Amino acid sequence: MHESYNEKLWCASYLVNGDTASWSFDFFRLWLISQGEKIYHSIIKNQDNLSKYINISFEAKFMTNYFENENFAFIPAYAFSRKNCSHNILNKESYKVNSKTIFQDNFIDNYNKKLNNYKRKIGYINKKYPKIIFHWCAKFPNSMKEVCPTLFKKMYF
Repeated sequence: MHESYNEKLWCASYLVNGDTASWSFDFFRLWLISQGEKIYHSIIKNQDNLSKYINISFEAKFMTNYFENENFAFIPAYAFSRKNCSHNILNKESYKVNSKTIFQDNFIDNYNKKLNNYKRKIGYINKKYPKIIFHWCAKFPNSMKEVCPTLFKKMYF
């Protein structure tokens, strides 16, 4: 995810999703990763290449979160829980009500504790994202046009 954390890609994300929030950018980057290696590297190399992969109407774009994939963030946690048999935590800290799983309040805290212990064990180091200095602004459309001219022409209205 570090490679994809840059202002030009954030501009592309804004143009297709209409949101500048950091969570929206994260979900966009997860969507990008989920598109596969070829598309990912093409867009990382030049954010304007995203326009090649957009085949939807404006109406469809605004009716869905088409360019976001929040669920993709859960794959590592699922794999971790399967590998470490920590899916048993789920059974201990949840209960069923009308066939719906209800998690106890401390489920996430306990899961994160176990995950962080595992990270320490394998020597994983969290890297902080660098501070981004934006040279574009949603309030100044021409600044976005300079970053992603083709995508701007296709998606900005």
